[in-house]
Order: sequence, then structure tokens, then C-alpha cells
Amino acid sequence: MGYKGEARYVSFQWTSYGDEADYYDGRLGSSDSEASHALILDRDKHKVSIASVKEARVFLSEQWPSQPPVRMRKEEYLAMLSEMLKNVKQPENIDIEQIQRQIEEQYKMIEEMQMWLDKGLKN
Repeated sequence: MGYKGEARYVSFQWTSYGDEADYYDGRLGSSDSEASHALILDRDKHKVSIASVKEARVFLSEQWPSQPPVRMRKEEYLAMLSEMLKNVKQPENIDIEQIQRQIEEQYKMIEEMQMWLDKGLKN
């Protein structure tokens, strides 16, 4: 379904933004969705569970070590942001064929996930 992070647990839910599946792992952000429930995949045990989106987000966030909040003055934040923006580089060449390959790979992963889920429903 396109997830390339390191989390053991990942949830998937439908979003009307683009009419597609969306994922959340408790750390990596993604588009907000309108789903009421999420499918949670345990990538180690290859098992899935269903939970409300709110419960899934709490569960997924808890798989990561807690981090202290970042505190800085407005001036520090603006200096950091300015430095980061200086280092942003625009892509020189956009490889349309590579983008197409990635899209096809994602569709293949979604198809494989659907077949795996269908197989689980039959058992």
C-alpha cells in the first residue's frame, strides 16, 4: 500500500482526498482522512486488526519512544527555518518514467494486499 517506513504497526484507511487508501504509523504524517475505522497491520506477525481511527492513532503513536517537546524562541525558530529553506534544492530533472514505475509498483502492492485480505476472509 506504499508504506516504506520502519514501524511494526501501520494502519490503513480510506480517504476521500484522492479516493485512495491512506496510511499512518504514529510518526510519519499523511493526509487526514474521513474514515471512522482503520485496518492495523502487524508487519512482524502478518496479522491485521480493526480499530476506530482515534484508537488506532493512539496505539500507533505508543509504539515509538516518547520525545520531549521542542521548545525554542521565535527568533531561534525563524533562524532554523531560514537555514532549512536555504538548503532546499529543487529537482533538476524529473524522471516521468521513474514516477510511472513507482505508481505501478504501488498499484501492484495494493493488489497483493487485496488478494491477501481476500484470502484471509475465506479462511
